[in-house]
Amino acid sequence: MTLIYRIGSLSDIPQLLGLSWAAYAPIRELGLPFPAATATKALVETNLRENLVLIAEKDGKMAATVSLQFPWNHPYLPYHYPYYWWLAVHPDFKRQGIATQLLDHLETVIVRDKLHAPALLLSTSRYHPWLIDFYLKRGYQNIGTLRYGKNASGIFLRKVLIPELLREDREQVIEIDIREKIK
Repeated sequence: MTLIYRIGSLSDIPQLLGLSWAAYAPIRELGLPFPAATATKALVETNLRENLVLIAEKDGKMAATVSLQFPWNHPYLPYHYPYYWWLAVHPDFKRQGIATQLLDHLETVIVRDKLHAPALLLSTSRYHPWLIDFYLKRGYQNIGTLRYGKNASGIFLRKVLIPELLREDREQVIEIDIREKIK
């Protein structure tokens, strides 16, 4: 069966919270400081209010989610491009290509075709055993370092979606310390 995509709403809080806790169990075991790994009802609600939360359903069940942040809601981001985070696939739906399909939909249908954004950003822990390779294979490029906690740092990645709209004169390799930006 194909995936059905929809935008999340506040009524999805219980399901999104359960999905996050189930999907991020391996992240908690690794000890990585991903906010989604220890999400609370309040964090899920804030995410829904401030960002676009895309949900993928399969066979009538919430299979996966990803959230798209916008530069006007997150001015500490160094570029004026959308930024995604909180990618989660429920363990019952792992290894079925759902994350790939969900990201394809996010990148092409929403960010490129609807928002006409020239690029998409994300960050991930440099200590995650396979996520960096996953994103590099999807066409993302390492553009800098992100520090987000004591002894916690990540890499900042960008995927160019519409090269002719990219303002290369504004691009630079970056290093930001998000701890100071979000106080």
